[in-house]
Amino acid sequence: MAWKHGVAVAFFLETIWLGATNPAHAEKATECTRGGFCYCVNTELRGAIRQNISDIRAMIAAQRTQGKAIGYLSIPISTVSGSYFGENTKIAAEVKELVEERLGVHAAWLLNTAAKEVSLPAGATGADYMLMWISFISPVPPSSRDISV
Repeated sequence: MAWKHGVAVAFFLETIWLGATNPAHAEKATECTRGGFCYCVNTELRGAIRQNISDIRAMIAAQRTQGKAIGYLSIPISTVSGSYFGENTKIAAEVKELVEERLGVHAAWLLNTAAKEVSLPAGATGADYMLMWISFISPVPPSSRDISV
């Protein structure tokens, strides 16, 4: 009978540990953007979303100080409808490189929304990403636009 108690304790500890680290068990909350789009997001990622937006704006500012036009490259990377994440992120990187090469690397910079530098922590959902990107492209005040092309 002692082994049954050991199994129960192990199951209990695993449940506690997974509940603390597994995003599937993370608390969700509805977050709405300035434009009225609402998403059910992981509350633990709110800080990461805000930090990413800040980091992205800093990357853009650095490129803008070099006199570059700034573009926003949006390529869906979700696996919805049979898409392939790895292939889509590879294509996004190739498109960024080709466009910047064509326009001139000293004249233009594209924000690749599929780049690792702008990704959220593991376990982030499509809703978490949508909140991040919609919040990024609809800043307050609207006159503070980051994208020029």
